[in-house]
Amino acid sequence: MKVLDLIAMWRKGKEEEVKAVPVVRTNTSLYEKPRRVIELLFGPELADSIIDEIIKSGKDRYSYLTVEKGVKEERLVKVYSEVYGNQYVLSLEGDDYFVDKDGYLVDRRTGFKYHYLPIDKDVILVPRSVYMRKVSESRVEEEAAGEGDLWKVFMDIVRKALVSEVNDILVEGQGSVYKVFYKMLGGGKASVLTLTEQEGKRLVQILKNRASEYSEVMANVDDRPQSGRIEIENEIELRLEFQPAVEGESVAVRIFNITGYFNKRLEELGYEKDFIEKVRKIAIRKNGLILVSGSTGQGKSTLIKSMLLEANPEKRRIILLEDPVEMKVKGTVQMPIGKFSFADGVRSCMRAVPDIIVVGETRDGETAKNTIDAAMSGHLTYTTIHANDCVGAIERFILKAIETGEMSAEDVRFNMSSTLLISVNQVLVRLVNGKLKPVVEYLIPDHEDRILIREGRFEELREKLKEKGMTLNQQIEKLYREGLITEGQYLSYSGVQ
Repeated sequence: MKVLDLIAMWRKGKEEEVKAVPVVRTNTSLYEKPRRVIELLFGPELADSIIDEIIKSGKDRYSYLTVEKGVKEERLVKVYSEVYGNQYVLSLEGDDYFVDKDGYLVDRRTGFKYHYLPIDKDVILVPRSVYMRKVSESRVEEEAAGEGDLWKVFMDIVRKALVSEVNDILVEGQGSVYKVFYKMLGGGKASVLTLTEQEGKRLVQILKNRASEYSEVMANVDDRPQSGRIEIENEIELRLEFQPAVEGESVAVRIFNITGYFNKRLEELGYEKDFIEKVRKIAIRKNGLILVSGSTGQGKSTLIKSMLLEANPEKRRIILLEDPVEMKVKGTVQMPIGKFSFADGVRSCMRAVPDIIVVGETRDGETAKNTIDAAMSGHLTYTTIHANDCVGAIERFILKAIETGEMSAEDVRFNMSSTLLISVNQVLVRLVNGKLKPVVEYLIPDHEDRILIREGRFEELREKLKEKGMTLNQQIEKLYREGLITEGQYLSYSGVQ
């Protein structure tokens, strides 16, 4: 039922008929505003006759007023803005916006919801602030949004990520809409695109179909997690994690540029000079354990591969066990973990006369035990582990090695105390100038530290780091005091120990 029909019913005193329509409020102010628009356009004395003419014509208000009555669009929008107390512009529902099930106008790119004014089936009035932001967007974004091909739109998002220090794209179902985000290095996520629920499901299915061509993803399965990959023109590889969720299947996409070799030196990555000098010396050692920790996406692999470059891969035999292989390092042997475990891979590496072994991640007790064995038998050995601080990494590694039951806690702590060269915990922090800076908390154990590790006195190790001002919290606070990060960023890291 059109608003003008309701006006006519109201004028004839048929309010009971309006009440029978559940989706329409019977507040008279709802009808007074459309009538006020007509009055401002033609005068109060002609309002009734104009409304009658519109009803009899069977046309929508927009067409009748602009075509039959010659009202200019600019004048019509100005009057609506005056009556409804907001600055509106004329727009079409379609590529830029859609109306969700709750009746809000949704901006596809940002996901923001707005109240809007429907004029007829295809014409709406959009708040001017929304429109001005839209017209300021880049031509590339407009072309991508208008292509209608979801795969092309998604690939545009991927290409922009490659030049924007973004490694991960997230596709998340959120009830009546799907949202696409960039997972930002340094923390947080940024909204890139908002899709209708139908479009979002189509995009997930497109990704699943393509992943099934390159991996064991089953395109018709949506009730359990799946891992897959997509290759694009021999230049880009996407690693995908499909996860069933209450409000719509979620996809995490990690982007890899698979052309060329990793070539980032420590200086290029933004580390402090003192740290670079110390790890450079450690990187050329003959044996020992290098432990790197931190959460996903905080640059652990990047740090390790930069250290490998210091060891001159062309002159030393280096074997990496990775799941998956992310960045190729020239002169090394990179083994993808697939049908064998990290623990099996370490055993194989030790029989293959390596100088350096990199164990991508210590996930279980057997891997921890084999890794420490490698470090004690003449190999420089790297591994990563998830932990909140560099001392916690040592503690977790020891606990995992004890899990096997093949060594006592005392023996594991003794072996760790004698082989550990450095434990590093790292987070990436985005500075106010937009650059990423790795912040590291590290322990290069001296004689006293090795005794503390052997005796399991980890809290005392933490206190020593705190006394030296080397904890992550202390270093991030220093960045804040120097004005290099915002207060919000500082508070977001306040839980880091």
